[in-house]
Amino acid sequence: MLSSRTIYDSGKFDYFVWVVFLVIGLLGLINHEIWLDEAHHWLVIRDVENFSEFITVESVDDQPFIWPILIYCIRFFSDDIIAFQLFHFCIGAVSALLFVRHAPFNKNIKYLFIFSYSMLYEYLIISRNYSLSVLLIVIFLIYFRKKGMLTKAIVLGVLANTHFFAAILASIILIYELNPRIRDVSVFNKRKVLAYMIFSGFIILLFLQLWNSLDHAVMTQYNTWTFFERLKRMVSLHFRSFIMIPDFSSVHFWGGVLPFKISKAFGLLAIPMFLFPVLLLQTRKVRWAYYLTTIAISIFLFSIHQPIAARYSCFIFICFITFYWLQKEDLIDEVNRVTKYSQYLLSALLFIQMLSGITSVFFEYKYPFSQGKNVAEYIEQNGYIDWPIIIHPYSASPAVSAYLGKPYYSLVTKSMASFCRWETNPFRSIVF
Repeated sequence: MLSSRTIYDSGKFDYFVWVVFLVIGLLGLINHEIWLDEAHHWLVIRDVENFSEFITVESVDDQPFIWPILIYCIRFFSDDIIAFQLFHFCIGAVSALLFVRHAPFNKNIKYLFIFSYSMLYEYLIISRNYSLSVLLIVIFLIYFRKKGMLTKAIVLGVLANTHFFAAILASIILIYELNPRIRDVSVFNKRKVLAYMIFSGFIILLFLQLWNSLDHAVMTQYNTWTFFERLKRMVSLHFRSFIMIPDFSSVHFWGGVLPFKISKAFGLLAIPMFLFPVLLLQTRKVRWAYYLTTIAISIFLFSIHQPIAARYSCFIFICFITFYWLQKEDLIDEVNRVTKYSQYLLSALLFIQMLSGITSVFFEYKYPFSQGKNVAEYIEQNGYIDWPIIIHPYSASPAVSAYLGKPYYSLVTKSMASFCRWETNPFRSIVF
């Protein structure tokens, strides 16, 4: 008879844990109401007149085209928004399975990670392009690390075109991969130069896609923030990257940090959280790579003075896991180089994230994420579907339009609308 330890150590148990992950995730997905950022791309595809207009609208969205183009393809198979959500869910599900089966960590770390707030909630249930970045990161780490320089450059170039943060991470990974030692950065050969040139081509492509996003309304919405207000948000960014405890006492729990609400003094913990990776990243090379990535992301967010969403902190954590993975494969004596106390600390932080992830799914089951579905159902059930629908504020309207299946009249643009015209500053107040 097999012992419980034997079952736990078997590969079949990995699949059992993954199925539990899928069941919990599906429970959250079924009850999740999409919101502005999720609905936006779907509505663009639904309501633009042709592909040319689709590209024009998406060029101001501050995101690369690969995600909306994938959604564009989904629309050929189904007009139901659940198809888009399930497509995103499958991306997150594959990422979790690959991680559980191939990541070079002990099972405790792997299982806690896939149930973390990042993987179970933010990048599985909320349908945005971050999950695509995570999937490509995992695929690169598993299947392309042993490939040649040019192959690595191409795969990382594709990764760079999933999100601007992913472009920062991909750039540092490429430098890490092409230079076995830190001092090798200044040593060049034909294949390394060609790899950098190929990757640079992908970066140029990314900037061509993002160039018109300089007119994005969010870029200027918070330009009155002071230096210290922006600095405060950087503290929140790094605190939540490891200690992810949303403010569940708030309706919009994903936007707040519970420890900060209890006491602002908790913000001081952001300092050890910023230094914490030193305990687990054992070589100078991997430490430099991690901190260059996180500092570059932080400087970008600081400069555009944008609110620090949980998804940004989650990406910082994904960066840490990425370099922790690289280290585990590159260190010859991995057992002795990373102390068991550091492993316990990482497990404790992941346990907190797991509790936050499962609690977030429960809140999805218990309360509406947005009121878009409820408003649409109210309109339909009361026979108002053929009436002119006027909705304000502009930022809350896309979710209603998505579930209603039709555009509405916007008081901001004084025209029919559904997706956000980011160049119009959709968050401004209406003056009558």
